Amino acid sequence: ATSRAFVFKGPDGSQQPCLIPFVDFANHSPLAASSLEYALTSDGFRLTAIKDIDAGNEILISYGPLSNDELLMEYGFALEVNEEQNGYCSDEVSFIFPLPRDSAAELRAGLLGTAGYKCSGTVLVKATYVRNVPELFSVLRLMVADGHEVLQTMKANPD
Repeated sequence: ATSRAFVFKGPDGSQQPCLIPFVDFANHSPLAASSLEYALTSDGFRLTAIKDIDAGNEILISYGPLSNDELLMEYGFALEVNEEQNGYCSDEVSFIFPLPRDSAAELRAGLLGTAGYKCSGTVLVKATYVRNVPELFSVLRLMVADGHEVLQTMKANPD
């Protein structure tokens, strides 16, 4: 089963799956990549802790920067929070919305600009299941608002 295999570069540079007894029992954490290094050498497999691991703690490995749908399909699980230590989340989705061309277009663009969004005909919102969801809904609400609602929002948020 490929879900238990590690992939290494073969002698010809091609990707080669291999099974490594006992190591394939290790669980995944996206944060493990910064704690461990592993290598397949002519002497065998080497797993090295590059940070201290407290006695009694589980040794976790990273299966790679995989999205939850990839983890679910390949390994049969998904993570509640699937973010790398650097904040990267392979489950991040980019939404690009065209700015409505109506009487409130300039007001809408001004509100979005004040909120930190760059508007040049479109607005980009990046979100994951744990990050920027309220912001996404706020942008969506503003996009569907009519001119009167946009004006009311401007009055309620004069800054």
